[in-house]
Amino acid sequence: MPKGKYRRLENGFGSVVRLSGNRRRPYAARLSASGTANGQNTPRAIGYYETWQQAYDALAEYNKLASGDMRNMTFKDVFDMLMRRKTEPPHPISKSRQIGMTSAIKRCSALYDTPISLIRLPELQRIMDATCADVGPGTCSTLKNVLHQMWTLADEYDLVRKNYASFLQIKQPMVFEHSEAFTRSEVDKMWIYSDDDSVARILIMIYSGFRIAEYKTMMIDTEQRIFQGGSKTAAGKNRIVPMHSRIVPLVERLTKSDDLLFKNDVLTRRRFPKTLESIGIDVKSHTPHDCRATFASLLSAAGAPDLHIKRMMGHASGDLTKDVYTSVEIELLRKSLELIL
Repeated sequence: MPKGKYRRLENGFGSVVRLSGNRRRPYAARLSASGTANGQNTPRAIGYYETWQQAYDALAEYNKLASGDMRNMTFKDVFDMLMRRKTEPPHPISKSRQIGMTSAIKRCSALYDTPISLIRLPELQRIMDATCADVGPGTCSTLKNVLHQMWTLADEYDLVRKNYASFLQIKQPMVFEHSEAFTRSEVDKMWIYSDDDSVARILIMIYSGFRIAEYKTMMIDTEQRIFQGGSKTAAGKNRIVPMHSRIVPLVERLTKSDDLLFKNDVLTRRRFPKTLESIGIDVKSHTPHDCRATFASLLSAAGAPDLHIKRMMGHASGDLTKDVYTSVEIELLRKSLELIL
């Protein structure tokens, strides 16, 4: 609309003001003083837009919502409002983007009819966790982005207390490329043959989670029941992993006559499959590194905290990159480790 030709807005509707300077979105949609939360004289801007018409439409939508009970706006209402904005000129999102957003938000179908003002972070995080456990990082990222935009829009219209979606975390399960964890039944079969030294060493690998090369230089303390060692990363070096109670007798037996707990033969790709084959486990899909993947899988399935799993695996995670272990922390790790049967 040409300068000087803007339509006159009715009293109480609000105003559209063109701000000075070279701005990408120069038009501010402002509420009238009577339309602010406390009736203050300073009008509050509900948004900034590229065109006068966009700012006007935003005011019209706000006033339409304000005329009714805004607290009853549901999750689905807000998503529909967001999509109307995203698809309107002059810069509508692509069709593929629309499909992606709509597909991602279906993960939240249980919340469709819930007033958005009543939804809190724990509900959103549960849906995010379930999504990340079921699909890839792309869909998780899209869902988090859509939720963030929805809560930003809801905040713009005073529908929510805060943007809870900004606190969402994407928790992807640890994935070991080219590794296949042993099944529970395969691990149970190994315990049947744990009198065999080679099988015992494989069980120790499964219940401690170190990288293959780390077993050759690790320190073993059977009195305190801990392993200490590690390499490769800052978080992995010199880390402590408690000794699971089930493998303590195996460790004691193997270290009684030989200082070397792990002899080179069991760690080779030739010896490893022969050991598995001798007890009736399919050797085609397993390598020594699968023991480490199994360690993570068993802990996760048993419900161990992610931070404890990463700490024992030697993966960096927030403040858990320090190399000083307190006795309290070691016992917390031990408690998580003992969740494995």
